[in-house]
This record gives sequence, structure tokens and C-alpha cells, in this order.
Amino acid sequence: MTPPVRPGLVVVRGAGDIATGAIQKLAHAGFDVVVLEVPHPMAIRWRAALCPAVERRAWRVEDLLGVRVGDWDGAAPLAELSEVRAALAALAAREPNAPPARVVPVLVDPDAELLRRVRPWAVVDAILAKRNVGTHRGMAPVTVGLGPGFSAGDDVH
Repeated sequence: MTPPVRPGLVVVRGAGDIATGAIQKLAHAGFDVVVLEVPHPMAIRWRAALCPAVERRAWRVEDLLGVRVGDWDGAAPLAELSEVRAALAALAAREPNAPPARVVPVLVDPDAELLRRVRPWAVVDAILAKRNVGTHRGMAPVTVGLGPGFSAGDDVH
């Protein structure tokens, strides 16, 4: 049985620098964003990407705080996680004048297995692999592909 669509939830595949720009815009627009990443991510501009959260558990880019969580159960009630509060407190101590962080959960899920359990309103593929690595229109009511390798109307909306 297909789970019901969760209004306002956007799953972003990838947390590199280009993906992080999209994640920030989505978060600022009021969407709940969950990021899926590979176990050993790559990025051109690491300081502008959330993917270091995979290895460092938490990583800040401007007003975004990417926090690695183990699964959907950790991502859904993110505000309740003690490690998120601890990471925010540590950042506040180091950067007292920084704007409040918007917390974004980062899951290691290269095959987007999360989508079997949760049906987001939208999926954004921002992997930038120069080819489609499995994203299709059936993943969500709105599916977007960033970068080359997608065919609008076929792979993505």
C-alpha cells in the first residue's frame, strides 16, 4: 500500500553545494526538507554544502544546520533530538552572532529507500551525477531533476 502524501515535505537527493542552495530556498519557503546522501559524499565547495554532516554528524552552512540522523524516525521529530539541541548549543557558543539555524535532517540513503515508507509532496534530485540514477515521476506528485540527465515529462515533471 502506498503511504499518503505528506503535504509540505520535500525530499532532496544530494547535499552538495548546488543541492544545498536548493535546500536553503525550500527551507526558507516553509517546506519541511529531508536530505538523502551517499555514505561518502563528494562536493566541489565543501563549505557551501551540507554533505559534511554525514561524517561530522552536524554541519552548518549559513542559517542551515544539517544533522545526520539514522532513519525516518530520527528525521520526523527532529526538534526532539537531544543531539540537535547539543549541536545548536555548540554552534551558538562558537558563533554567538549567527542567525538561528534551520535544522535539516540528513540521512545516508543512496537508493532513496525512505520513499517506500514516506511519500513526500516533492522529490528534488540534486545529485548532479550527469545521468539519472533512478529518479522517476512516480516518486512524488512533483519530481524535479537538477543538472543533466533528466528528460522533462519522462523522468521528472
